[in-house]
Amino acid sequence: MLKSKIKKTMTIHNQNNILVLSSLGGSGHEVARKAIEEEFGDRYRFSVYYPFQDIQTSCIVDGETFYNEMLQRGFNGVINFLASVVPYWILNYPGNQMAQKMDALLDDLHPVCVISLVPIINRFAIEVCIAREIPYCLTTLDADLTNWVIGLEKIKALLKNTVITIGADIPQTRGLLENSQLHPKEIQTIGFPIRKEFSQMKGKREDLCHSLELDPDRAIIMLMWGGAGSDRMHQIMKRLGQENFGVQFVVITGFNRNLAENIAMISTHPSNSVKVLGFTHRVADYMEVSNILITKPGPGTVSEATAVNRRVGRPYVFLDDNESCLFWEKPNIEIAKKNKIGEGFTDEEELIAKIERCLLHSTQFSPLNEIPKNEFSARIVSIVDELVQTSMQAPKTQFSPSTQQMQFDESLLPA
Repeated sequence: MLKSKIKKTMTIHNQNNILVLSSLGGSGHEVARKAIEEEFGDRYRFSVYYPFQDIQTSCIVDGETFYNEMLQRGFNGVINFLASVVPYWILNYPGNQMAQKMDALLDDLHPVCVISLVPIINRFAIEVCIAREIPYCLTTLDADLTNWVIGLEKIKALLKNTVITIGADIPQTRGLLENSQLHPKEIQTIGFPIRKEFSQMKGKREDLCHSLELDPDRAIIMLMWGGAGSDRMHQIMKRLGQENFGVQFVVITGFNRNLAENIAMISTHPSNSVKVLGFTHRVADYMEVSNILITKPGPGTVSEATAVNRRVGRPYVFLDDNESCLFWEKPNIEIAKKNKIGEGFTDEEELIAKIERCLLHSTQFSPLNEIPKNEFSARIVSIVDELVQTSMQAPKTQFSPSTQQMQFDESLLPA
């Protein structure tokens, strides 16, 4: 049964409405949504629909709650397995319900554009928008688009007013899209959405350290694992804390309160100090002053760290590349290596050796100007504006297929 999870931040029936499809799974989708709304300012009014909250994994838990619980427990291997099966189940069973829900939303909101920040369901969403001649901006947020391209080849001939943005030109992004026979002009490489504070100058490191109650004369190692946090952080911090590093650890656990409490109880070597934070609006500031960042290879965090490195040459990023690394995040490790801002590690002992090496050579930092600039902020507004203007100027047709005609295609099932 559909639960109608809609967040409205707009006036209904306004000709400048934009509908955003987002997710509460992890934190990357919502961070991207807020970054986009920040870029547009008052140009449009936004509403948000969370389609995966309409997918029940049991009588009590929706799909996003289940996903977040798996992330927090570090069950990435289970997530990887489910990600190879669940997308096809979604298309097979609740897909038509999603199309009908989209139909009802568009009746209610009359948006001038739909921006999607989610994978899997875009075929249904695009088909509904095509029927209503509403432009569609698919803003991908992963470095492996396996679950973003599902079904798109079935409607490629109709993608006249659709733009797909990607974060990087690599085989797992542009390559997958072009293998689906989508025309290259529909694909624009502009980087991933990040908030402006990661690209803005912040003054002297010493002053910023003092404002964060940190010692500017001691090295800082930051740990962060997305908004959901992960038990993997506790495992890593427990081992690192035993070493005689003489550093300040800053551990950000997001909205995972139990994790914060457990990490705060870890005994560490006397030369180290530990500052544990939950959710904070100052992630960009902590990243700016850190010598080292230890994190999972999420595209948002890697993009944020890249933007900071481009200005100040730090932090050096160590990305967890163990056997349960999420497959759609793994390519970010190669992107970090290519940009010379970081590398992967597979276990705690390898990480310790790399930290020791890094601390020996991290006394001097200089901006990495050669890193390609993230163009998302500079281009997303003009992309959506052009979509909207083109749609308004185009002659309208009577093409309006019923959502009942959008049947599941068995050829989408994995072999």
